[in-house]
Amino acid sequence: MFSKNYSKNPWLKLYKVYYEISINYFGNLEEGIMNTFKKITLSFLLVLFSQLGYTATWSDCSSLISDKLVTNTGCNVYDEFVNDDLALINSAGGIFNETDWLFGGKEDYEGSWENTSDLMGLLITGNALAGTWSINDVWDAYGDIAFVFKDGRGTSPVAYLLTEGLTSGSFTTPFVDPPFNLPGNSGEHAISHISVYYREGETHNVPEPTTPLLLLLGGVLLLGNISLKNSAFTFSKKI
Repeated sequence: MFSKNYSKNPWLKLYKVYYEISINYFGNLEEGIMNTFKKITLSFLLVLFSQLGYTATWSDCSSLISDKLVTNTGCNVYDEFVNDDLALINSAGGIFNETDWLFGGKEDYEGSWENTSDLMGLLITGNALAGTWSINDVWDAYGDIAFVFKDGRGTSPVAYLLTEGLTSGSFTTPFVDPPFNLPGNSGEHAISHISVYYREGETHNVPEPTTPLLLLLGGVLLLGNISLKNSAFTFSKKI
């Protein structure tokens, strides 16, 4: 599941080589041995990447997958093949350049969507390739809400920022080729789970006057004060 557009470091090609070798040459190994092989190899690659100074980041999605959740106001993708969790969401500058996200639940697809998360009244219908979503009207309590899509076979997490005020919509899998480089002749992969992250609601204070506005206000008050004094002086002369 190597991304053509998101690889920023040539050493990530090692990951592609590892993935293809593990599938093509070691795919027939007993499952327990295969999992052990994957863990050892992945640990080695992570250490190698860190020693080479590689730092993964969140970046804007390709236009090919930016509209896979309707409707959204932003799409980010991580440039490593990892599972999503709260630490990841708030790392590397955070999704959508925010680092105070909180975990709101996860919906797994196991033949059908579990819909076990009570937060926001989240309801997901359809299958692992396409469906609909809905939440309660909770926008007064939350500042931002994001859905993070993950496929269970080495893909990069894809995050979508919900349009504020929206309570329902549709989705299709973002794991398509291109921009991802899917193995074999696969054109799309199913979604394994959708995680929900949110930011707490922000207080909408009235903006403080800017310096030019303060100067303008001061000038008006000064002119008004002078005008009043002149009026009082003229009035006293007439008396």
